Amino acid sequence: MTMLSRLLRRLMALALLLAVPAGLYLGGVAPVRAYYESLVAKAGTLEDTLARYWKLGAERPQLAVALRHAEAREPDTALYLEGASDALAAARLQERLNTIVKDSGGSIDSVRVLESAPDGPYRRVSVELLIESRIDALRTILYRIETGKPSLFIKSVNITTITGIRLGRPMTEPADLDVRLEVYGFRKGVTS
Repeated sequence: MTMLSRLLRRLMALALLLAVPAGLYLGGVAPVRAYYESLVAKAGTLEDTLARYWKLGAERPQLAVALRHAEAREPDTALYLEGASDALAAARLQERLNTIVKDSGGSIDSVRVLESAPDGPYRRVSVELLIESRIDALRTILYRIETGKPSLFIKSVNITTITGIRLGRPMTEPADLDVRLEVYGFRKGVTS
């Protein structure tokens, strides 16, 4: 029995002797090492980001030259609504939209000019249209609004199918659609 207890005491002493360094490592060294490794990984990411920014910065002169050439080819005035006031710009916007819709095969049921608002150094001029068209005409209308000059933007689209009796047309023909669009453009200047 004394032999067993002596052996047990030695094993316990050895276990305590090994537990102290293991505890120090797990409690002190391992968290510091993990933190250091995370800092090394973050530094690598930051170095990659910095290299990408240096590369972009080196391209800046070429991009500035390309911008000047683009501005010389097309003055930015073609991008904005013309008009000395918001009301005149809204009238031009209505004319442009009327042309687009009619040329594309749709018809405008109503137009409502929305309140203009400042947007940075520009004025946002908006109108709401109620259009009747077929799906193929609508696709053309939306395309021409967003790709033409001046630059126009569609804020919202609400499409409903016109229901009811379709006199003189077979049911296989595409249905007419009621489309409510909010379209806006910008004009230069901050005066209304």
